[in-house]
Amino acid sequence: MIALEEYKELTIVNEDGTITWTQFEKSAHYLQDVSRKNGEPNFEDLKSHLLGNVV
Repeated sequence: MIALEEYKELTIVNEDGTITWTQFEKSAHYLQDVSRKNGEPNFEDLKSHLLGNVV
């Protein structure tokens, strides 16, 4: 299970513990896309996707 700090690093959870729903939705889309392609989710890829570092 991912620790709260990792959710914060992914910007899914704010410092005050509230959820950033747009980031939550973006992460769900990433996971669906990876699943559709029969891939394995990767923390660093998800982080890049959420933070806009995708090339």
